[in-house]
Amino acid sequence: MLNRENFRLVAVKKLLKQIDLSDKEFLDEVACLNTLNHKNIVRFLGYCADSNGVVMEIAPNKYGIAYVEQRLLCFEFAPNGNLHHYLRGTISAILLSPSMLVEYVLSHYISRLFT
Repeated sequence: MLNRENFRLVAVKKLLKQIDLSDKEFLDEVACLNTLNHKNIVRFLGYCADSNGVVMEIAPNKYGIAYVEQRLLCFEFAPNGNLHHYLRGTISAILLSPSMLVEYVLSHYISRLFT
């Protein structure tokens, strides 16, 4: 039986079609993601690579099948938004633990003392 305890929230990134990676290059990137282990990097959980046949009209009343590749990457969910919005200032606040706040303030002001 399915219940909420059997699920967890994840972040899924759908790769753009413009990214031209061979299957080997893609799997090499996945292998690299799988080795990352750092407290400031969201954990890579897995991937999905699939192709589907889609019927398309190629000329008036003529149809063909085009194979569309999809590549999805699955990461642990980070609840404070994405890095792009944080860097652009579109997120008003990021929650910091007291120790993280002290670390940030010290590093910011120490760097200003020596520049």
